[in-house]
Amino acid sequence: MNDQQWFEYHLDQLLESLNKLEALSEFAPEHISETDELFLENFQHLIESMSTHSGDWYTEGQDVINQLVRLYPQHTHLASRDLFWFFGGDCLHFLDDEEIEFYQNIEELRFQAEQQGLHFDYEALKDRFGKTTH
Repeated sequence: MNDQQWFEYHLDQLLESLNKLEALSEFAPEHISETDELFLENFQHLIESMSTHSGDWYTEGQDVINQLVRLYPQHTHLASRDLFWFFGGDCLHFLDDEEIEFYQNIEELRFQAEQQGLHFDYEALKDRFGKTTH
């Protein structure tokens, strides 16, 4: 898994997380509040920024993850834990020590595989360690 594939994997995780959130009844057009609407717009803007490699998507990602935890703690489980690590910064405060150790080990293995020109199968590695990241 090269850097572009790693990036695209996380972009896919964002899309999947947004789809899960938008499917909730509280985000239905007849129930949505102004705060909810702004949050979804920020989430969609992040995806657009990442898709086009424009703007400061890295900082936007941290902001969106922090908004999710702060505004919708009951729905945090709908976002992939991978995203908390990917965006880092304050998002790391929401990962426990075991998760941080897992992601640190994954990063080391990914970089080793890249340096040696080997294929890195993140999904298989997560399965091997029995980790779910959603």
